[in-house]
Amino acid sequence: MPCCPGATCREDAAALERGLMNLLRNAMDHGGQHVVLRGIGRTLEVEEDGPGILPKERKRVFKPFCRLRLQSKGSGLGLNRVAEVVAQHDGRVAIRSAPAGGTIAQGELGVVRCGASKTAAFNAQCRI
Repeated sequence: MPCCPGATCREDAAALERGLMNLLRNAMDHGGQHVVLRGIGRTLEVEEDGPGILPKERKRVFKPFCRLRLQSKGSGLGLNRVAEVVAQHDGRVAIRSAPAGGTIAQGELGVVRCGASKTAAFNAQCRI
């Protein structure tokens, strides 16, 4: 479906799906008992009620091969791949504490890239 009337969006659906699955899998494997997925516009949040991630570790978890627990079964590439996919879509990813404990991981995609045949004024309106 076009992002704006007559526009063509260029997003990598397969990469977005893998990124979302990595985010959910990470929450299920390393979080607590409950995982909540929220989507608002071009923003997705995954909240879990586990032990949380310390503020000093929040940027590091997006680096390749980062594992906060050495006994973890993962390779440490899941959140790195999430960050790469979000960056591919001109977005940003962040982690913060959940109000009741645990973690919220948020991915926000950037401006929708519309077809090149549209004017600059029209492209400026192609935001979700």
